[in-house]
Amino acid sequence: MHSKGIGDGRSEGHPATVDAYLCYSYVVLVKLAADPEMAAWLAAGPSMQWDAGNSTKSEAKHGFYAADVESILGGAVLFAGRIVEPEHEEARYLLLGATSDGRRAALIFARRGEKLRPISCRAMRKKEKEAYDEAT
Repeated sequence: MHSKGIGDGRSEGHPATVDAYLCYSYVVLVKLAADPEMAAWLAAGPSMQWDAGNSTKSEAKHGFYAADVESILGGAVLFAGRIVEPEHEEARYLLLGATSDGRRAALIFARRGEKLRPISCRAMRKKEKEAYDEAT
């Protein structure tokens, strides 16, 4: 997995620009915070945790099968950060990447022990695509 993080010192060239760009693009929908520890954990390529609750949700709502979601970690990804608004009981994170067939995807996930638990996977929004293209 090739990973660049926002605000973690690994997005050389324009870390401040990309960080501000993503955070301000989510004023209404999502507010993000940098999380260098999570970015480092993601770089190790964690396995995913699937169950009846999350294995078909993204397929039904957004057309992303479990195999599509898993393929995202096989390519270049941009760890956008920890989602701080809206607030959730369990910490959630946003990862931008592409599936093995080239569809750009935004993966919302939680960390459960040493496993990545997908919450939702959807097509990237316009500002997410721009940030991903700029960073990868």
